[in-house]
Amino acid sequence: MRNVPINGRIVSLHPFRPLDGLLDVLIIVTERHKVCVLQWDVSSNELITRNASMDIDACTSKHPWADQICTIDPDYRVIGVYMVTSWHKVAKRGLCAFPLDNFGELEKPFVPRMCNLLVKDVKFLYGCDVPTVAVLCQDAEGAHAKTYYVSQTGSVPVTGPWTRDNIDQSAGLLIALPTPLCGVLIVGEELIVYCSANTYKERPKPCFTAKSFGRLDGFRFLLGDDEGRLHLVAVSHENQRVTDLRVELLGETSIASTISYLGNSLVFVGSSCSDSQLIKIDLDAQGSRIQVLKKFVNLGPIHDLCLVDPEKHGQSQVVTCSGGSKYGSLRIVSKGINEKASLELEGIAGLWSLKSSVDEALDTFFVVSFIGETRIFAMNRVDELEETEIKGFLSEVRTLFCHDAVHNQIVQVFDSCYLCLFHYPFFVEY
Repeated sequence: MRNVPINGRIVSLHPFRPLDGLLDVLIIVTERHKVCVLQWDVSSNELITRNASMDIDACTSKHPWADQICTIDPDYRVIGVYMVTSWHKVAKRGLCAFPLDNFGELEKPFVPRMCNLLVKDVKFLYGCDVPTVAVLCQDAEGAHAKTYYVSQTGSVPVTGPWTRDNIDQSAGLLIALPTPLCGVLIVGEELIVYCSANTYKERPKPCFTAKSFGRLDGFRFLLGDDEGRLHLVAVSHENQRVTDLRVELLGETSIASTISYLGNSLVFVGSSCSDSQLIKIDLDAQGSRIQVLKKFVNLGPIHDLCLVDPEKHGQSQVVTCSGGSKYGSLRIVSKGINEKASLELEGIAGLWSLKSSVDEALDTFFVVSFIGETRIFAMNRVDELEETEIKGFLSEVRTLFCHDAVHNQIVQVFDSCYLCLFHYPFFVEY
């Protein structure tokens, strides 16, 4: 395993194998709109850059201000990066296309003509003689699935082989299916739809919002939803036609930002709001079919933090409000990023530290604010973190701010804009 520094925050990373290549290469898109191709060099045993970084801004002459969507043609002829740009405060939407030669080298990018609609997802289709994208978009009349040929010629959009109007407005994810089907799955909150040039088949599914997906094999996929559940989508087909669409709940994981199947029933679930996980799937098991093999600590996103010295050894530690959704927690961290301790708490809105008396040199308490209450934690006599109470401190309200004040007082600010001041020493109950 190698750690390789990248000059930028990666927002999209995709492996692919060039037509004349023996090894996979990586296409990387960064938050600052740079695109490059990396490859492992066997002779030097190092990761090398095959292409100098290309700038998407130079391709569009405008600065992208929204998240990008990266998609790769299944035949590795072109890489597409969809983005929203602004020009004199007018939003312009488009796909920046990077052609690939047979050796996987990026060529001069171009912007194919497409409709200027609100785009939710973009995917290249399988089995097309000309690179073709399916676009899930929405306008005032409803949601639509449209296809376009990715061409450098012409000043008007080149419409692709099919278009479907007025589809499920909750749809937010496209999954391209390989040959012999060569269509797309459109995933909504309550419906899953297969769509192609000559077929439109929809099936009801359990209500959830899909946030990520990973390919298990050719016609089976893993879907992660916004509640941290993992679902299996299976597409049955016969004679180049879809016969059934099936969605099954497998179990619960971290809220997945990315899902990667590693083989041998192993899946990596990457999460941006909780710990990432390595899991094993057993489709024949009863009940939950997911076994968590390993967790990878993720302190982000950090909403608030403070420095404390609970052991009073003169070595401050960082206490963070980490995670999101139902995976919010307090994390106590010492040197580096190794987790010192963890306390599961959902919905943290703020965090402060207080002294036990005005004469104390070190902080003793953590004040944790939630939407409708405030809770206090402290190190007990056996150096364990547990919940406690401070007499005079209002716990049934949301605390916006609290701190030690002058004249031996503590100040607590409520969401109703009142100030509460009370004097040291205050009584603490364990």
